[in-house]
Amino acid sequence: MLYGAQKGIFEMEKKEKDLISIIVPVYNAEKYITRCVQSILEQEYSNFELILIDDGSTDKSPKILSQLDKLDDRIMLLNQKNSGVSQARNNGLRHSSGSWIMFVDADDYIAPSALAKMFSIATKTSAVIVACEYYTCKNADRVASKFLNDRDVKIYSGDERINVIRSCIESRAYGNTQGPTNIGVPWAKLYRREVVSGEWFDIKLTHMEDTIFNINLMMKAKRITYVPEALYFYVIHAESTVHRHYENFEPVAQRVTERLHEFSEKFHLEKELRLVIEYKLFCLYYSCVKKQYFKDGNLNAVKTIKHLRRISGTYEWNGKYQNEIRHMYTKAQLLYGILAKFNLFGLLYLSLKLAEKLKER
Repeated sequence: MLYGAQKGIFEMEKKEKDLISIIVPVYNAEKYITRCVQSILEQEYSNFELILIDDGSTDKSPKILSQLDKLDDRIMLLNQKNSGVSQARNNGLRHSSGSWIMFVDADDYIAPSALAKMFSIATKTSAVIVACEYYTCKNADRVASKFLNDRDVKIYSGDERINVIRSCIESRAYGNTQGPTNIGVPWAKLYRREVVSGEWFDIKLTHMEDTIFNINLMMKAKRITYVPEALYFYVIHAESTVHRHYENFEPVAQRVTERLHEFSEKFHLEKELRLVIEYKLFCLYYSCVKKQYFKDGNLNAVKTIKHLRRISGTYEWNGKYQNEIRHMYTKAQLLYGILAKFNLFGLLYLSLKLAEKLKER
């Protein structure tokens, strides 16, 4: 039995050891940030610090954050000039002191038992990364979504981690293909500090920066545990990144390509990851066309088709159909890939335009 000062020291060491740092980047989230913070403050597991980073918001978020900061001593409020979500997350990491790290997006929220269950699983399975499932929330709808197809708690170690890394890069390679995102996102996870130490989000990326971050962590992780229970609420709304027009997506796609190749070469995984990276390069081309050129109201059909032709002839990620990875294409992607292969860019343009119109209905 411990007495007096000895017991106090033990409790303090336990508190520091089990402290979870929750990092929430905030940019113009006045409609959502209060719900997000309240969901964290209402956690059954109370040993956490909540780091809120205002990324130069121009709406009422700064005022709301100032009010929320007064609610609880566990909240730390940081301010930075608008530099992007990656810089905000890195800033949160620099100021964090917990033995565990969790990221939550400002428009999302978590179940009351999220920290308790994920920490318990991490302890029981000796995992350095724990990932859970999530709900996709859009308007009044809430749909249970999966990263992976496991039905029971699953531990990935050794070579099995490569399957999770494949799913990080592209869920159609291993994980569930029905959800709106894949396991490469930083949320719905609990990370042990030792695996995060020395890793940062690439501030030059506005796409897949979280994937690059996660695949490097997963190569360092000896044990990754997947919990088939939805504990995170992923909210999709009109301001979500999936709806945005990217004015300068092309160089971002090039940098993603470089980082994926750097990763496979660094860990000598060229053979294991070749097919999934090739498919991802197709998706980058496709995303470049959709996110940048098709959402640019200043471009007419002729100019857009010129960009399609130029990109197809310039980059390794040219989107042309490859039979070896046929099974990974959706029907729409298969059509677009075949049209690009035979340089039928006029038809490709019309197909993409038709798809956009059908999607709007």
